[in-house]
Amino acid sequence: MKRVWAFVALLFSMLLSAIGVLAVLSSEADLAWISRTSSYFAPRGPSPDLPPTDIRLQSRNGGVEQVHLVANRHDRVTLVFVRDISSNPDMPLQLQATVRYGRNASLLDNEGLATARVYTGMQEYNSYLWNPPMGAPFLNRSEIAKLMNTASWAQPWWPVYNNDTAANIPENESVKAAYNNPASLYQSPLIFTVKLENLLPNTQYFYEIDGEYQGNFTTLPMDGDHSKPLTLGMWADVGQTNVSALNMEYLLHDVNPDLVLLAGDLSYADAFQQRWDTWGRLMEPLMSHKLSLFCNADHELNVGNEQNIGYLFRYPAPFEESNSPSFEYYSYKTGPLHIIALGSYTVFNHSSVQYRWLEQELARIDRRRTPWVLVMLHVPWYCSNFVHIGEGLLMRESMEPLLYKYGVDIVLTGHVHAYERTFPVYQNETNSCGPVHFDLGDAGNREGAYTDWLMPQPSWSAFREASFGVGKLVIYNETHAYYEWHRVACEDTNATHCATKGDNSAQRYDISDTTWVIRNTSQCPNRLMPNAMSEPVHRMPNPPAGIARPRPARPAPQLPGPPAAAPAPAHPHP
Repeated sequence: MKRVWAFVALLFSMLLSAIGVLAVLSSEADLAWISRTSSYFAPRGPSPDLPPTDIRLQSRNGGVEQVHLVANRHDRVTLVFVRDISSNPDMPLQLQATVRYGRNASLLDNEGLATARVYTGMQEYNSYLWNPPMGAPFLNRSEIAKLMNTASWAQPWWPVYNNDTAANIPENESVKAAYNNPASLYQSPLIFTVKLENLLPNTQYFYEIDGEYQGNFTTLPMDGDHSKPLTLGMWADVGQTNVSALNMEYLLHDVNPDLVLLAGDLSYADAFQQRWDTWGRLMEPLMSHKLSLFCNADHELNVGNEQNIGYLFRYPAPFEESNSPSFEYYSYKTGPLHIIALGSYTVFNHSSVQYRWLEQELARIDRRRTPWVLVMLHVPWYCSNFVHIGEGLLMRESMEPLLYKYGVDIVLTGHVHAYERTFPVYQNETNSCGPVHFDLGDAGNREGAYTDWLMPQPSWSAFREASFGVGKLVIYNETHAYYEWHRVACEDTNATHCATKGDNSAQRYDISDTTWVIRNTSQCPNRLMPNAMSEPVHRMPNPPAGIARPRPARPAPQLPGPPAAAPAPAHPHP
């Protein structure tokens, strides 16, 4: 009897799947893509921010902190952590640490040796420190003047002699400390890095750092393994406001991703280097438990003239593992997905190294092992918000034909502090064989939401909202992925509910946009192009049946979720 019911269920599933596929294949004839602009927006006014005194931002005074995990290879994870010994001069200088790890929390039978590095940075004091568009000041002008003032120790004849007060600090302009003022130099904490080797895919691992910090994570599936859905958490332009913290918590507890993609603009340190440390502490609950991948952006490179130094030391990219000569662009493969990270602030013309590397990388993708291709970069190529509009045009003109030729499915970007999703698009027109672009520069940084949209809404723009949130993408099989954008537009966590100041709507903390992303290989042969496959593919079952063309903002169906999450990492600090 069980066999009969199983057979009936199989036939029913096949029938509904066929209906869904037919609906997709016939959609070219009656395609009715409707652009929508949400009426909801998050105001940019002041709200409680995370001050330096927030317990989540505090140094552990030499203890292990700022722990984060970076995806490196299917059998390798990079573990990075910090010891801040600046306030503890009597603490012995130790430049190595032992990391033990294994599949059993009570039997950590593997060991790695973490080694420490430090870097020095020149401070710059961005006006957003004392006058941010969103959130309370991180420091006031009197504190900035005190940091710059050399009067208490310098000789009066010294050219850097400076007796600044708050009145000397402009309200809306950044100030640079003199290069020959030793007090303006920042020395990083000890930054330890170790590669955890010989890991099994889809396996929970426990780790312990020098016997004082414990955590756990789950490895990703090997490329070509299609046996279960793959869940991605996606965000960009994070910063360290209350909204940033809420988005981080939402990613960890509600999205529960297998992998987190952050498309640039991490800490908004902007050359006030201590904010790299406070951001690392704030993000630790998520990043010590979930694997992440990053790309660099303007706030890592040229805002405050950081030149990527803090980013390079703290968030290593797996570029050498993907035959890339630069940390600014690399690739990573897992399950059914091939990820390519690009540098928006790296030369991208046809003679550039980045372009040539990208062309080689796309050409060697095996679409039978990794049918889905996602490109992550910072500056959007398609944007209908007035802020940053057109900044990605030259890169798009150079590289978009390459992405279209090789059938890239999804492009993830940030930079614009609002949410926007496109229809499949190519050369400024809707095109069912082009990629869908997700602009997710709305994770909560202090610059606030950008609320002014280009009107009328371009035909390629599917949905846009001037608010804050994160994206969730679940890849179900070789052709179907389900996407949600979760609005987390909260600026005040003191209330008993999640609310944006001055907003009385019922959708403050909600799924605002949903869609299916469908790889139609029948009409789009550019999405086939497989290379020779050397190993069998482990396929996953069909997604829920009855799928029609994407429709924005519909309620999420009841879908099978990812595997049960491992418990949050345990360590002695909040």
